[in-house]
Amino acid sequence: MNSRSCIVWLGVLATAAAFAQPREAEPEARRGLETSSPGERAACTRVWRSVATGGSVLRVDLHDAIDPGLAAYIVRAVDEANARSDVSAILIHMNTPGGRVDSAQLIKDALLRSRVPIITFIDTHALSAGALVAYASDVIVVTPGATMGAATPILVGEGGVPEETGEKFVSAVRGMFRAAAEARGRDPVLAESMVDADVDVPGLKPKGKLTTLTQAELLAWCVADFAAADIPTALARVGAEGARIESREIAWAESLTRWLTDPTVAGLLMSLGVLGIMVEFKAPGFGVGGALALVSFGLFFGGHLFAQLAGLEELLLLLLGLILIGVELFVPGHVVPGVLGVSAVLVALGMALVGGDVELAWEVGALQAALWRTAAALGATFAAFLLLLRWLPRNRVVERLVLADAIRGGAHAAEVPVTRGEVGTAVTPVLGSGKARFASGVHDVVSSGAHIAAGATVFVIDARPGRIEVAARGESV
Repeated sequence: MNSRSCIVWLGVLATAAAFAQPREAEPEARRGLETSSPGERAACTRVWRSVATGGSVLRVDLHDAIDPGLAAYIVRAVDEANARSDVSAILIHMNTPGGRVDSAQLIKDALLRSRVPIITFIDTHALSAGALVAYASDVIVVTPGATMGAATPILVGEGGVPEETGEKFVSAVRGMFRAAAEARGRDPVLAESMVDADVDVPGLKPKGKLTTLTQAELLAWCVADFAAADIPTALARVGAEGARIESREIAWAESLTRWLTDPTVAGLLMSLGVLGIMVEFKAPGFGVGGALALVSFGLFFGGHLFAQLAGLEELLLLLLGLILIGVELFVPGHVVPGVLGVSAVLVALGMALVGGDVELAWEVGALQAALWRTAAALGATFAAFLLLLRWLPRNRVVERLVLADAIRGGAHAAEVPVTRGEVGTAVTPVLGSGKARFASGVHDVVSSGAHIAAGATVFVIDARPGRIEVAARGESV
Protein backbone atom coordinates (compact mmCIF):
# COMPACT_ATOMS: atom_id res chain seq x y z
CA MET A 1 0.00 0.00 0.00
CA ASN A 2 1.55 3.28 -1.07
CA SER A 3 1.48 6.52 0.86
CA ARG A 4 -1.33 7.94 -1.24
CA SER A 5 -3.56 4.96 -0.47
CA CYS A 6 -2.78 5.33 3.22
CA ILE A 7 -3.82 8.93 3.14
CA VAL A 8 -7.07 8.06 1.37
CA TRP A 9 -7.88 5.29 3.86
CA LEU A 10 -7.01 7.53 6.79
CA GLY A 11 -9.35 10.12 5.35
CA VAL A 12 -12.13 7.58 4.99
CA LEU A 13 -11.63 6.33 8.54
CA ALA A 14 -11.55 9.88 9.91
CA THR A 15 -14.76 10.73 8.08
CA ALA A 16 -16.44 7.57 9.35
CA ALA A 17 -15.29 8.33 12.88
CA ALA A 18 -16.64 11.84 12.65
CA PHE A 19 -20.06 10.57 11.58
CA ALA A 20 -19.94 7.90 14.26
CA GLN A 21 -19.50 10.48 17.00
CA PRO A 22 -22.74 11.23 18.89
CA ARG A 23 -24.18 14.45 17.48
CA GLU A 24 -26.02 17.01 19.49
CA ALA A 25 -29.73 16.72 18.91
CA GLU A 26 -30.90 19.15 16.29
CA PRO A 27 -33.11 21.81 17.84
CA GLU A 28 -36.72 21.19 17.03
CA ALA A 29 -37.03 24.78 15.86
CA ARG A 30 -34.74 24.04 12.89
CA ARG A 31 -36.61 21.04 11.60
CA GLY A 32 -38.51 21.74 8.42
CA LEU A 33 -35.96 24.23 7.08
CA GLU A 34 -33.98 22.10 4.69
CA THR A 35 -31.69 24.84 3.41
CA SER A 36 -30.04 27.85 4.95
CA SER A 37 -31.09 30.62 2.61
CA PRO A 38 -33.94 31.44 0.27
CA GLY A 39 -31.55 31.26 -2.67
CA GLU A 40 -30.86 27.60 -1.94
CA ARG A 41 -34.50 26.70 -1.36
CA ALA A 42 -36.59 25.16 -4.07
CA ALA A 43 -38.99 27.47 -5.88
CA CYS A 44 -42.31 28.02 -4.14
CA THR A 45 -44.64 25.28 -5.27
CA ARG A 46 -47.71 26.04 -3.16
CA VAL A 47 -50.95 25.34 -4.97
CA TRP A 48 -53.98 27.10 -3.56
CA ARG A 49 -57.59 26.16 -4.01
CA SER A 50 -58.93 27.37 -7.33
CA VAL A 51 -61.43 30.19 -7.39
CA ALA A 52 -64.59 29.41 -9.31
CA THR A 53 -65.27 31.70 -12.24
CA GLY A 54 -68.50 33.59 -12.56
CA GLY A 55 -69.13 34.02 -8.85
CA SER A 56 -68.88 37.12 -6.71
CA VAL A 57 -66.11 37.93 -4.22
CA LEU A 58 -67.15 38.90 -0.70
CA ARG A 59 -64.82 41.54 0.73
CA VAL A 60 -64.38 42.10 4.46
CA ASP A 61 -62.15 44.77 5.98
CA LEU A 62 -59.73 44.10 8.83
CA HIS A 63 -58.34 47.58 9.37
CA ASP A 64 -58.30 47.98 13.14
CA ALA A 65 -56.98 46.17 16.18
CA ILE A 66 -58.51 42.69 16.35
CA ASP A 67 -61.08 42.59 19.13
CA PRO A 68 -64.15 40.46 19.93
CA GLY A 69 -66.52 42.65 17.91
CA LEU A 70 -64.28 42.59 14.84
CA ALA A 71 -63.91 38.82 15.18
CA ALA A 72 -67.71 38.41 15.32
CA TYR A 73 -68.02 40.51 12.15
CA ILE A 74 -65.50 38.44 10.17
CA VAL A 75 -66.72 35.05 11.43
CA ARG A 76 -70.30 35.89 10.47
CA ALA A 77 -69.17 37.11 7.04
CA VAL A 78 -67.33 33.83 6.44
CA ASP A 79 -70.33 31.80 7.56
CA GLU A 80 -72.64 33.82 5.28
CA ALA A 81 -70.31 33.33 2.31
CA ASN A 82 -70.21 29.57 2.89
CA ALA A 83 -73.99 29.45 3.07
CA ARG A 84 -74.31 31.05 -0.39
CA SER A 85 -73.71 29.30 -3.70
CA ASP A 86 -72.82 32.43 -5.68
CA VAL A 87 -69.71 33.42 -3.65
CA SER A 88 -66.50 32.13 -5.24
CA ALA A 89 -63.99 33.67 -2.81
CA ILE A 90 -63.63 35.74 0.35
CA LEU A 91 -61.16 38.62 0.24
CA ILE A 92 -59.83 40.04 3.52
CA HIS A 93 -58.42 43.53 3.05
CA MET A 94 -55.94 43.65 5.94
CA ASN A 95 -54.06 46.45 7.64
CA THR A 96 -53.86 45.69 11.34
CA PRO A 97 -51.35 46.18 14.17
CA GLY A 98 -52.65 43.00 15.85
CA GLY A 99 -54.97 42.57 18.81
CA ARG A 100 -56.40 39.86 21.02
CA VAL A 101 -55.12 36.34 20.45
CA ASP A 102 -58.45 34.73 21.40
CA SER A 103 -60.29 36.86 18.84
CA ALA A 104 -57.71 36.06 16.16
CA GLN A 105 -58.09 32.38 17.01
CA LEU A 106 -61.84 32.58 16.35
CA ILE A 107 -61.15 34.12 12.94
CA LYS A 108 -58.42 31.57 12.18
CA ASP A 109 -60.73 28.65 12.96
CA ALA A 110 -63.46 30.09 10.73
CA LEU A 111 -61.03 30.55 7.83
CA LEU A 112 -59.61 27.03 8.12
CA ARG A 113 -63.05 25.40 8.01
CA SER A 114 -64.28 27.56 5.12
CA ARG A 115 -65.10 25.72 1.89
CA VAL A 116 -64.79 29.04 0.04
CA PRO A 117 -61.17 30.02 -0.76
CA ILE A 118 -59.75 32.81 1.40
CA ILE A 119 -57.57 35.56 -0.11
CA THR A 120 -55.82 37.95 2.29
CA PHE A 121 -54.64 41.19 0.72
CA ILE A 122 -52.06 42.71 3.11
CA ASP A 123 -52.12 46.46 2.66
CA THR A 124 -49.87 47.20 4.47
CA HIS A 125 -49.47 45.46 7.88
CA ALA A 126 -50.33 42.02 9.24
CA LEU A 127 -48.65 42.17 12.61
CA SER A 128 -49.08 40.11 15.76
CA ALA A 129 -52.56 38.50 15.77
CA GLY A 130 -53.05 39.69 12.18
CA ALA A 131 -50.24 37.36 11.09
CA LEU A 132 -52.17 34.39 12.50
CA VAL A 133 -55.22 35.34 10.42
CA ALA A 134 -53.05 35.71 7.32
CA TYR A 135 -51.48 32.28 7.83
CA ALA A 136 -54.96 30.71 7.82
CA SER A 137 -55.64 32.09 4.33
CA ASP A 138 -55.37 30.10 1.10
CA VAL A 139 -53.65 32.97 -0.72
CA ILE A 140 -51.57 35.80 0.74
CA VAL A 141 -51.08 38.83 -1.48
CA VAL A 142 -48.70 41.65 -0.49
CA THR A 143 -48.43 45.25 -1.62
CA PRO A 144 -45.24 47.34 -1.73
CA GLY A 145 -44.20 48.16 1.83
CA ALA A 146 -46.13 45.26 3.37
CA THR A 147 -44.88 43.68 6.61
CA MET A 148 -45.94 40.59 8.53
CA GLY A 149 -44.81 39.08 11.84
CA ALA A 150 -43.83 40.31 15.34
CA ALA A 151 -46.40 38.05 16.96
CA THR A 152 -45.03 37.31 20.42
CA PRO A 153 -47.96 37.37 22.89
CA ILE A 154 -48.18 39.91 25.70
CA LEU A 155 -50.53 40.43 28.61
CA VAL A 156 -51.87 43.90 29.37
CA GLY A 157 -51.44 44.66 33.06
CA GLU A 158 -52.70 47.45 35.27
CA GLY A 159 -52.90 50.81 33.54
CA GLY A 160 -52.45 49.18 30.12
CA VAL A 161 -48.78 48.38 30.75
CA PRO A 162 -47.59 45.34 28.72
CA GLU A 163 -46.30 42.43 30.77
CA GLU A 164 -44.21 39.45 29.73
CA THR A 165 -46.00 36.13 29.37
CA GLY A 166 -44.88 32.72 30.54
CA GLU A 167 -43.55 29.93 28.37
CA LYS A 168 -46.93 28.17 28.38
CA PHE A 169 -48.64 31.12 26.72
CA VAL A 170 -45.85 31.53 24.15
CA SER A 171 -45.92 27.79 23.44
CA ALA A 172 -49.69 27.81 22.96
CA VAL A 173 -49.58 30.71 20.49
CA ARG A 174 -46.60 29.16 18.71
CA GLY A 175 -48.69 26.01 18.27
CA MET A 176 -51.53 28.04 16.75
CA PHE A 177 -49.17 29.57 14.19
CA ARG A 178 -47.60 26.21 13.37
CA ALA A 179 -50.97 24.53 12.90
CA ALA A 180 -52.24 27.31 10.63
CA ALA A 181 -49.06 27.22 8.52
CA GLU A 182 -49.16 23.43 8.18
CA ALA A 183 -52.84 23.50 7.21
CA ARG A 184 -52.03 25.82 4.29
CA GLY A 185 -48.77 24.19 3.24
CA ARG A 186 -46.44 26.92 4.50
CA ASP A 187 -43.23 26.55 6.48
CA PRO A 188 -44.28 25.97 10.12
CA VAL A 189 -40.86 26.83 11.57
CA LEU A 190 -40.88 30.25 9.96
CA ALA A 191 -44.35 30.81 11.41
CA GLU A 192 -43.12 29.83 14.88
CA SER A 193 -40.21 32.28 14.60
CA MET A 194 -42.70 35.15 14.43
CA VAL A 195 -43.91 34.16 17.92
CA ASP A 196 -40.81 32.89 19.70
CA ALA A 197 -37.48 34.72 19.46
CA ASP A 198 -35.66 31.50 20.45
CA VAL A 199 -36.61 29.85 17.16
CA ASP A 200 -33.59 30.01 14.84
CA VAL A 201 -34.09 30.51 11.10
CA PRO A 202 -30.72 30.10 9.33
CA GLY A 203 -30.18 32.66 6.60
CA LEU A 204 -32.94 34.94 7.83
CA LYS A 205 -32.46 35.89 11.47
CA PRO A 206 -30.30 34.91 14.42
CA LYS A 207 -31.65 33.38 17.59
CA GLY A 208 -33.01 35.97 20.02
CA LYS A 209 -34.88 38.18 17.52
CA LEU A 210 -38.48 37.95 16.41
CA THR A 211 -39.23 37.53 12.73
CA THR A 212 -40.89 40.39 10.89
CA LEU A 213 -40.80 40.01 7.10
CA THR A 214 -40.93 42.70 4.44
CA GLN A 215 -42.63 42.29 1.07
CA ALA A 216 -39.46 40.95 -0.58
CA GLU A 217 -38.81 38.52 2.27
CA LEU A 218 -42.41 37.32 2.34
CA LEU A 219 -42.12 36.43 -1.33
CA ALA A 220 -38.59 34.98 -1.11
CA TRP A 221 -39.46 32.73 1.83
CA CYS A 222 -42.73 31.57 0.25
CA VAL A 223 -45.00 33.02 2.95
CA ALA A 224 -46.78 35.32 0.49
CA ASP A 225 -47.88 33.88 -2.84
CA PHE A 226 -47.45 36.94 -5.04
CA ALA A 227 -47.40 40.73 -5.04
CA ALA A 228 -50.09 43.02 -6.39
CA ALA A 229 -50.60 46.76 -6.29
CA ASP A 230 -54.38 46.61 -6.04
CA ILE A 231 -57.28 44.25 -5.53
CA PRO A 232 -58.32 43.85 -9.20
CA THR A 233 -54.79 42.77 -10.08
CA ALA A 234 -54.81 40.26 -7.21
CA LEU A 235 -58.15 38.80 -8.29
CA ALA A 236 -57.00 38.49 -11.89
CA ARG A 237 -53.97 36.52 -10.70
CA VAL A 238 -56.18 33.91 -8.98
CA GLY A 239 -58.55 33.59 -11.92
CA ALA A 240 -61.33 35.87 -10.68
CA GLU A 241 -60.76 38.69 -13.14
CA GLY A 242 -63.84 40.86 -13.51
CA ALA A 243 -65.62 39.24 -10.55
CA ARG A 244 -68.24 41.34 -8.81
CA ILE A 245 -66.95 42.51 -5.40
CA GLU A 246 -69.48 42.70 -2.56
CA SER A 247 -68.44 44.60 0.56
CA ARG A 248 -69.75 43.15 3.80
CA GLU A 249 -70.15 46.18 6.07
CA ILE A 250 -70.04 45.83 9.83
CA ALA A 251 -73.57 45.68 11.25
CA TRP A 252 -74.87 47.86 14.08
CA ALA A 253 -75.02 44.84 16.39
CA GLU A 254 -71.35 44.11 15.72
CA SER A 255 -70.44 47.77 16.32
CA LEU A 256 -72.38 47.66 19.58
CA THR A 257 -70.55 44.46 20.53
CA ARG A 258 -67.18 46.13 19.91
CA TRP A 259 -68.25 48.98 22.20
CA LEU A 260 -69.64 46.74 24.96
CA THR A 261 -66.55 44.50 25.01
CA ASP A 262 -64.14 47.42 25.13
CA PRO A 263 -62.16 46.96 28.38
CA THR A 264 -63.13 50.39 29.72
CA VAL A 265 -66.85 49.97 29.00
CA ALA A 266 -66.87 46.35 30.21
CA GLY A 267 -65.20 47.40 33.46
CA LEU A 268 -67.71 50.20 33.96
CA LEU A 269 -70.66 47.87 33.37
CA MET A 270 -69.18 45.37 35.80
CA SER A 271 -68.77 48.03 38.49
CA LEU A 272 -72.29 49.40 37.96
CA GLY A 273 -73.73 45.90 38.24
CA VAL A 274 -71.97 45.28 41.53
CA LEU A 275 -72.95 48.73 42.78
CA GLY A 276 -76.57 47.90 42.02
CA ILE A 277 -76.32 44.70 44.08
CA MET A 278 -74.84 46.67 47.00
CA VAL A 279 -77.64 49.23 46.83
CA GLU A 280 -80.14 46.38 46.86
CA PHE A 281 -78.47 44.97 49.97
CA LYS A 282 -78.83 48.37 51.64
CA ALA A 283 -82.43 48.89 50.52
CA PRO A 284 -84.03 45.43 50.02
CA GLY A 285 -87.09 44.89 47.89
CA PHE A 286 -86.53 45.14 44.13
CA GLY A 287 -85.89 48.74 43.15
CA VAL A 288 -83.29 51.03 41.64
CA GLY A 289 -80.36 48.85 42.73
CA GLY A 290 -81.82 45.66 41.28
CA ALA A 291 -82.70 47.36 38.00
CA LEU A 292 -79.21 48.85 37.72
CA ALA A 293 -77.62 45.44 38.35
CA LEU A 294 -79.81 43.63 35.81
CA VAL A 295 -79.29 46.23 33.07
CA SER A 296 -75.52 46.44 33.63
CA PHE A 297 -74.96 42.69 33.77
CA GLY A 298 -77.36 42.21 30.86
CA LEU A 299 -75.33 44.58 28.66
CA PHE A 300 -72.02 43.11 29.86
CA PHE A 301 -72.95 39.48 29.16
CA GLY A 302 -75.02 40.32 26.08
CA GLY A 303 -71.98 41.85 24.38
CA HIS A 304 -69.69 39.02 25.45
CA LEU A 305 -72.17 36.35 24.38
CA PHE A 306 -72.54 37.92 20.94
CA ALA A 307 -68.75 38.09 20.61
CA GLN A 308 -68.51 34.42 21.67
CA LEU A 309 -66.38 35.38 24.68
CA ALA A 310 -68.99 34.07 27.08
CA GLY A 311 -71.15 30.97 26.78
CA LEU A 312 -73.94 29.18 28.54
CA GLU A 313 -71.65 28.21 31.42
CA GLU A 314 -70.84 31.81 32.33
CA LEU A 315 -74.48 32.87 32.00
CA LEU A 316 -75.74 30.04 34.21
CA LEU A 317 -73.04 30.80 36.78
CA LEU A 318 -74.11 34.46 36.84
CA LEU A 319 -77.79 33.53 37.26
CA LEU A 320 -76.89 31.11 40.06
CA GLY A 321 -74.90 33.84 41.79
CA LEU A 322 -77.78 36.33 41.50
CA ILE A 323 -80.23 33.74 42.87
CA LEU A 324 -78.00 33.08 45.87
CA ILE A 325 -77.66 36.80 46.49
CA GLY A 326 -81.47 37.07 46.29
CA VAL A 327 -81.77 34.34 48.92
CA GLU A 328 -79.45 36.35 51.17
CA LEU A 329 -81.55 39.45 50.62
CA PHE A 330 -85.02 38.02 51.17
CA VAL A 331 -84.25 35.15 53.56
CA PRO A 332 -81.80 36.73 56.03
CA GLY A 333 -79.95 34.91 58.74
CA HIS A 334 -77.57 32.91 56.55
CA VAL A 335 -74.24 34.24 55.33
CA VAL A 336 -73.29 31.28 53.12
CA PRO A 337 -75.71 32.02 50.21
CA GLY A 338 -74.44 35.58 49.96
CA VAL A 339 -70.79 34.56 49.97
CA LEU A 340 -71.36 31.82 47.41
CA GLY A 341 -73.44 34.16 45.26
CA VAL A 342 -70.81 36.91 45.18
CA SER A 343 -68.13 34.29 44.41
CA ALA A 344 -70.17 32.87 41.53
CA VAL A 345 -70.70 36.34 40.03
CA LEU A 346 -66.97 37.06 40.37
CA VAL A 347 -65.97 33.83 38.58
CA ALA A 348 -68.56 34.37 35.82
CA LEU A 349 -67.24 37.88 35.14
CA GLY A 350 -63.64 36.67 35.12
CA MET A 351 -64.42 33.82 32.72
CA ALA A 352 -66.21 36.20 30.36
CA LEU A 353 -63.21 38.55 30.35
CA VAL A 354 -60.75 35.85 29.19
CA GLY A 355 -62.97 34.36 26.51
CA GLY A 356 -64.14 30.86 25.71
CA ASP A 357 -60.88 28.90 26.00
CA VAL A 358 -60.93 28.76 29.80
CA GLU A 359 -58.59 25.75 29.99
CA LEU A 360 -55.89 27.57 28.03
CA ALA A 361 -56.50 30.74 30.04
CA TRP A 362 -56.01 28.78 33.26
CA GLU A 363 -52.83 27.09 32.05
CA VAL A 364 -51.19 30.35 31.00
CA GLY A 365 -52.39 32.25 34.08
CA ALA A 366 -54.73 34.59 32.20
CA LEU A 367 -57.83 33.42 34.07
CA GLN A 368 -56.20 33.94 37.46
CA ALA A 369 -55.09 37.40 36.40
CA ALA A 370 -58.60 38.23 35.16
CA LEU A 371 -60.13 37.06 38.44
CA TRP A 372 -57.69 39.18 40.43
CA ARG A 373 -58.44 42.22 38.26
CA THR A 374 -62.16 41.61 38.66
CA ALA A 375 -61.83 41.25 42.43
CA ALA A 376 -59.77 44.45 42.59
CA ALA A 377 -62.38 46.33 40.57
CA LEU A 378 -65.20 45.03 42.75
CA GLY A 379 -63.22 45.86 45.89
CA ALA A 380 -62.73 49.42 44.68
CA THR A 381 -66.45 49.65 43.90
CA PHE A 382 -67.31 48.40 47.39
CA ALA A 383 -64.95 50.93 48.99
CA ALA A 384 -66.45 53.73 46.92
CA PHE A 385 -69.94 52.62 47.96
CA LEU A 386 -69.02 52.75 51.65
CA LEU A 387 -67.60 56.24 51.23
CA LEU A 388 -70.73 57.26 49.37
CA LEU A 389 -72.94 56.04 52.20
CA ARG A 390 -70.95 58.08 54.71
CA TRP A 391 -71.01 61.21 52.55
CA LEU A 392 -74.57 61.25 51.23
CA PRO A 393 -76.44 61.76 54.54
CA ARG A 394 -74.25 64.77 55.36
CA ASN A 395 -74.87 66.54 52.06
CA ARG A 396 -78.00 68.73 52.22
CA VAL A 397 -78.33 69.03 48.46
CA VAL A 398 -78.17 65.30 47.85
CA GLU A 399 -80.53 64.56 50.75
CA ARG A 400 -83.31 66.22 48.74
CA LEU A 401 -82.97 63.67 45.94
CA VAL A 402 -85.25 60.66 45.86
CA LEU A 403 -82.31 58.30 45.34
CA ALA A 404 -80.64 59.47 48.54
CA ASP A 405 -83.85 58.89 50.47
CA ALA A 406 -84.19 55.43 48.91
CA ILE A 407 -80.65 54.44 49.90
CA ARG A 408 -81.30 55.64 53.45
CA GLY A 409 -84.63 53.84 53.50
CA GLY A 410 -86.67 57.00 54.10
CA ALA A 411 -90.40 57.31 53.44
CA HIS A 412 -92.04 60.19 51.62
CA ALA A 413 -94.83 61.04 54.03
CA ALA A 414 -95.19 64.70 54.81
CA GLU A 415 -96.44 64.02 58.36
CA VAL A 416 -95.04 61.94 61.19
CA PRO A 417 -97.55 59.09 61.73
CA VAL A 418 -95.84 57.66 64.85
CA THR A 419 -94.32 58.99 68.02
CA ARG A 420 -90.97 58.36 69.63
CA GLY A 421 -91.11 55.25 71.84
CA GLU A 422 -94.15 53.81 70.08
CA VAL A 423 -94.10 50.01 69.81
CA GLY A 424 -94.88 48.09 66.63
CA THR A 425 -94.19 44.86 64.74
CA ALA A 426 -91.83 44.34 61.82
CA VAL A 427 -93.82 43.27 58.76
CA THR A 428 -90.74 42.55 56.63
CA PRO A 429 -87.12 41.95 57.53
CA VAL A 430 -85.48 45.27 58.30
CA LEU A 431 -82.05 45.07 56.71
CA GLY A 432 -81.23 48.75 56.77
CA SER A 433 -84.81 49.46 55.76
CA GLY A 434 -88.14 47.66 55.71
CA LYS A 435 -91.75 47.97 56.88
CA ALA A 436 -93.34 47.85 60.30
CA ARG A 437 -96.94 47.94 61.54
CA PHE A 438 -98.02 50.53 64.12
CA ALA A 439 -101.38 51.73 65.39
CA SER A 440 -101.66 54.15 62.45
CA GLY A 441 -100.84 51.49 59.84
CA VAL A 442 -97.85 50.02 58.01
CA HIS A 443 -94.97 52.44 57.42
CA ASP A 444 -91.47 52.40 55.91
CA VAL A 445 -88.81 52.25 58.61
CA VAL A 446 -85.04 52.17 58.87
CA SER A 447 -82.74 50.54 61.36
CA SER A 448 -79.30 51.80 62.29
CA GLY A 449 -78.50 48.67 64.26
CA ALA A 450 -78.58 44.94 63.63
CA HIS A 451 -80.94 43.29 61.15
CA ILE A 452 -84.46 42.85 62.47
CA ALA A 453 -86.40 39.73 61.49
CA ALA A 454 -89.99 39.85 60.30
CA GLY A 455 -92.44 39.53 63.20
CA ALA A 456 -90.07 41.01 65.75
CA THR A 457 -91.26 43.70 68.17
CA VAL A 458 -89.76 47.12 67.43
CA PHE A 459 -89.96 50.56 69.01
CA VAL A 460 -89.45 54.00 67.50
CA ILE A 461 -86.21 55.73 68.48
CA ASP A 462 -86.50 58.65 66.04
CA ALA A 463 -89.47 60.03 64.11
CA ARG A 464 -89.48 62.97 61.74
CA PRO A 465 -91.01 63.73 58.31
CA GLY A 466 -89.77 61.18 55.82
CA ARG A 467 -87.86 59.07 58.36
CA ILE A 468 -88.89 56.55 61.02
CA GLU A 469 -85.98 54.87 62.77
CA VAL A 470 -86.65 51.78 64.87
CA ALA A 471 -84.78 49.27 66.96
CA ALA A 472 -85.62 45.76 68.08
CA ARG A 473 -86.81 45.31 71.61
CA GLY A 474 -83.90 44.56 73.85
CA GLU A 475 -81.42 46.24 71.50
CA SER A 476 -79.32 48.99 73.09
CA VAL A 477 -79.55 52.35 71.35
